[in-house]
Amino acid sequence: MDSPEGWDGEEIHEVQGMLESGVMIPERVMEKIFCSITFPYIWKVLLLSRRWAVKFSTAFQPSKYLHDSFREAVTSSSHRWPLYAPVFVHQNRIVGYDAKSRQWLTLIAHPFIPLQFPMSRATENRLVAFAGSLICVVQKDKLDFKILVGNVMNGSWKLLTTPTVLEPSKRGHGLNVPVVRFHAVGSDGYKISILNPGLETSEAYLWDSKTPVWHKTFKNFRRHGFFSRHSVFFSGYTYYVMFSKESSVVKLIKCKTEDENWSSLVTLSIEADETLVVDGMTVCGRCKLLEAGVFLCGIHIMLVAMVEIDVVGILSATNDDTYKPPSKVLQVRVYRLKQTQTAATLVTPSKSPPGMFVRGMRTTFITDGESIYVSQFSISSATLKWSEPRTIHKFDVYQRTWTRIASPPRVPSFPEVLELTPALSAFEPGLNPFTIA
Repeated sequence: MDSPEGWDGEEIHEVQGMLESGVMIPERVMEKIFCSITFPYIWKVLLLSRRWAVKFSTAFQPSKYLHDSFREAVTSSSHRWPLYAPVFVHQNRIVGYDAKSRQWLTLIAHPFIPLQFPMSRATENRLVAFAGSLICVVQKDKLDFKILVGNVMNGSWKLLTTPTVLEPSKRGHGLNVPVVRFHAVGSDGYKISILNPGLETSEAYLWDSKTPVWHKTFKNFRRHGFFSRHSVFFSGYTYYVMFSKESSVVKLIKCKTEDENWSSLVTLSIEADETLVVDGMTVCGRCKLLEAGVFLCGIHIMLVAMVEIDVVGILSATNDDTYKPPSKVLQVRVYRLKQTQTAATLVTPSKSPPGMFVRGMRTTFITDGESIYVSQFSISSATLKWSEPRTIHKFDVYQRTWTRIASPPRVPSFPEVLELTPALSAFEPGLNPFTIA
């Protein structure tokens, strides 16, 4: 038989002999076997016994954990693990889509992480983001503001202090939910940037796990609309999107992450008039901007905008006097940012086909680095809680094609209506799987 990766013939013969004779396989051999198992199956190793749970969890042995050979071996092979996007969180469950296998995963996060800590009734006031195997949950309501960071693999977690400006007594009322950017740094660190969109001015704060304090990165940036919940960290800069629904203008803002330098990079005005084909008929309409976000795909910064087109007339001739086009059509447009030393422009967009998206739904965006996913949810007007995604569509950035993917399958133990929180970023458990929160 062929030798598995990292195994020699003598080791294979030794294991075969143990299996044939019924001898218990030594722990060192079991570790080597388990290290070759990919995610999510390796997660089941943690459930074998307390002894194996110890090998994953920092809480049991924090000093020995830092130089554990099993952890190092798992980390060295974790680059083969899948990435999940879109990804949703339901209490302590993570529901994610693996584009390569075209399958949904339901994973229970490490039981040490209190993902079910008291939440606001309004799911819209809770933000979830991933950075490798780390999860960040930001919870905002009138009386409190919580920031939790945890590692779903090893169970380490902490509640961060809150920037003073975000404390309930300082925030006042009527502010937007902050814009959160969460990303891994090196092999064992992470950073969290929070943009607080005030009524008159906006301030940004940065948390570095290496020096666990908040420091202000910029302030007094005057608002001229809504800030998107999505932002991008790339080459030492953070990119934000601000948009106005009234004027259908999108501004892409570029900030030097470590200091107070910021600039309005490019302004996009959504064209007022649009011509498109609906049901085989050419119609014309007026455009209105609904939502926007910025994403990083490879080395490309992509701007995504959802617009509503108010159909006002039929341009093509028709023999059907009874035909009436839909009064409104939703469309998603994807632009690529092109930067030079002297200018920045947005390349002509790719537009979704008419009829792909449904009106009256809440829309979220996420990327896996190669494609952008658009999910639509219904939200209860009474509880403001997200339901299951009704539709999910995928835009391949490189092929420039749109496809629909299946929604997450129902799990019998789940309630009849799931209250899912969509994550802002992809879940990549193989990226620094044992980072301490």
